[in-house]
Amino acid sequence: MGLDKNNNRNVVNKIAKKDLHKNRNLNLFTCMTVALSVALILTFLLYGFGSATEKLRRMEERSQVTYEQVTKEQLEQIKDRPDILWAGGSMSAGSAKVGTARLVVFYQDAVMAEKNELKYTGELPEEGTELMLPRDYLERLNIKASPGDTVSLDLGDGQTRDYSLSGISEAPSKGGGIYRIVASQNVIGLLTGRPSDRVDAVVDMKNATNMTLSEATEKAAQIGAEYGISEEQIKMAESFFNQASVSRIGTLTIVMLAAVAVLILLSAGIVIKNIFYISVAGKVREYGQLRTIGATQKQVRRLVTREGMVLAARGIPFGLAFGCLMGYILVPKGWEWKTALLCGIVCVLFGFAGVRLAVRKPARIAAKTSPIEAAQYTGYEGKHTGTKNLTRSLNPSYLGILNLKRSKKKTAMTMCSLVLAGILLGTICTFVVSYKPEQVALSQFPNGEYQVSLTVDQGYGADTSQSSRMKNMTELQKSGLMAEVEEQIMNIDGVRQIRPWYLVEIKQDIFQEEREGSINGLEEQDFALLKQMNYEGPQTYEELNAQMGVILELGSNSRLKEHPVHIGDTFHVTYCDPSGQETVVEMPVIATYNQILWQQANKVDYGEIPLSIMGSMLLMPVSQLEQMTGTDSSYGIEFAVDPSKAQSIENTLTDLYAESGNLNVMSKQENMDAAREMMEPMKIVLNVLAAFLILFGIINLINTELTNLYSRRREIAVLQSVGMTKRQVGKMLSQESTIYTVVTIAFTVIVGSLMGYGLQYAMENALMVPMEYTFPLIPVLLYIAALLGVQFTMNAYGSRMLAQQPLVERIRQAE
Repeated sequence: MGLDKNNNRNVVNKIAKKDLHKNRNLNLFTCMTVALSVALILTFLLYGFGSATEKLRRMEERSQVTYEQVTKEQLEQIKDRPDILWAGGSMSAGSAKVGTARLVVFYQDAVMAEKNELKYTGELPEEGTELMLPRDYLERLNIKASPGDTVSLDLGDGQTRDYSLSGISEAPSKGGGIYRIVASQNVIGLLTGRPSDRVDAVVDMKNATNMTLSEATEKAAQIGAEYGISEEQIKMAESFFNQASVSRIGTLTIVMLAAVAVLILLSAGIVIKNIFYISVAGKVREYGQLRTIGATQKQVRRLVTREGMVLAARGIPFGLAFGCLMGYILVPKGWEWKTALLCGIVCVLFGFAGVRLAVRKPARIAAKTSPIEAAQYTGYEGKHTGTKNLTRSLNPSYLGILNLKRSKKKTAMTMCSLVLAGILLGTICTFVVSYKPEQVALSQFPNGEYQVSLTVDQGYGADTSQSSRMKNMTELQKSGLMAEVEEQIMNIDGVRQIRPWYLVEIKQDIFQEEREGSINGLEEQDFALLKQMNYEGPQTYEELNAQMGVILELGSNSRLKEHPVHIGDTFHVTYCDPSGQETVVEMPVIATYNQILWQQANKVDYGEIPLSIMGSMLLMPVSQLEQMTGTDSSYGIEFAVDPSKAQSIENTLTDLYAESGNLNVMSKQENMDAAREMMEPMKIVLNVLAAFLILFGIINLINTELTNLYSRRREIAVLQSVGMTKRQVGKMLSQESTIYTVVTIAFTVIVGSLMGYGLQYAMENALMVPMEYTFPLIPVLLYIAALLGVQFTMNAYGSRMLAQQPLVERIRQAE
């Protein structure tokens, strides 16, 4: 007859409730473990889905189509369509330099101002000679003016005019010298000489994030045809659709999130299993008594499982609340109640399933122990194999070691739970400190700290097509401007080494459609390095230089997989000759190489590859390049400087070239700072994960110490009754926790850093992410300090707790 038949069917639940009430401290930490694991899983799920949602939401507000040079009537008709989210009007005059400042002048209506999040006081320019100037540009000119005032200034076209200040914007300058000025359509017409009665209609179509580029192009053409807009007036934002496909949550991302969830549950499950294992070991006598009065194995198993489910039910809501809070804080713009609800349901299921699996083994142990075995149960492994004559020094330290040996399974589970958190911490922190976002910037500066290169300043109203750019760049290169710059820089005190690079702007049809492109000039000093990169073709620079043709890089453009190109194949190249006329030649491929494969195989940073090789998909010996174009192909110079004179050199470069509209100055430091800033959001997320793991490890160690202490009260009382002092008890307990702590620290430092190195190596080789292995000293030291602090605190707490209970009471309580 079962126990429920003797009383009622709720007796198991009542016993479980009383048992939970009796062990409040252990239950508290079990609930914290469950809550923390659920919170961690939910945080990562919400971050993963929220990041994708945030990107897609941002993209939903971005335009995909521009209908160029349409009338205001056509713009209004497009706005009223039900399949259009929004449409705004804009016009660009281009840019020009005024002193050391570059002014970008454009018109935009109220819709575009809202989408660009323009903050201003006053009104948008609408008619006449109205302007909206940035506040910091007014301060730069030392002009004190308010909306409605008249200001006299030159916008870069060489004429000083009176303009009506309709408003003042709060948009700061970009790069410290680029100012965005909003102007009326009439002002745009004055600067460009073009009619001012037409605008560019910038359009955001509904459901564009779910369209492919071809589908969106067809849709845009259909809309344009309804209002008399030709296909030549339609410009698609191809990058929008590339980013949309990347931003969607894919199968791989879901698998990775699921893997993280399982790993977290595994760590939490080991902790919970360990707690219940020790708890069951300490209460086997109680379960034996229940069996004596009629409880079945199923009921005892249900009793232990019931306790686990109750604790899970108490801890999971707190985990859900904290996980939702963290998910919202990390990506507030990606928050969705529907996603949070679905992820919450998954976490609830995972939480209950994890706890049920964790308590399964302890429940079986409790259920299978017979009443007679329960009376003799000690909680330790091993069978009695006879007496042995042993000589041992039973000092407190050795007693602590013996206790760990007596229950190897319990010790192994405890160690695994502690070690897993430490390994994950070591792995993540190794990745965080090893990932060097500035290496991306360094790849653009392989031979120095500064670069000066040519740039085409086409001015207001200029043709911005590739044909115009090619013509203007040819004029600049023919002028010998770079030769003058090189001579000036060589005379600057502190400049150590100068390295030029060569480039020609072209159009090419490698993929059966004409596109913009460029050809890099290859110098003889770089040919030996090029030959290492899976190179096929002429084996000497002289042989290469003796024939007209290009060297094609096979690894940097994914379209080469769809349209493979081999040595001997030809395509058309369009360039400008010295007179400015476009010339088309049929260009053969005489050699190929694969820089990406070579980097992966040899673990070479981008910063070790000169710009002459890295900068373009197409290469050609410098002499052949200049023979083809008939002009100088000098494009820029890179130079290293004495670090002690870097600031004075930067000031000199500003004085020399800041006002030049045809020279662009870049510094390695500015690029590095920008790369670090872009990395900050990712670092925040990884640091949050590291903080979770540290907290997880601390709670785990506290759980271990408390459960050990509660389950061994009778044993310690017996030892004290035969003469062990309080100090010796403390030393014994300290020895056990020290072993746990030392092993955890060893695995964190050794295995964690090795796994971090493996992750770094894999990402560097598979994804070409620039990394440099660095041991995470500070995070590991913090974790070690936290573990040692918990150890000392728990030892002191244990000594005080034992001192508060008399020996006889502890012995009787356990019987």
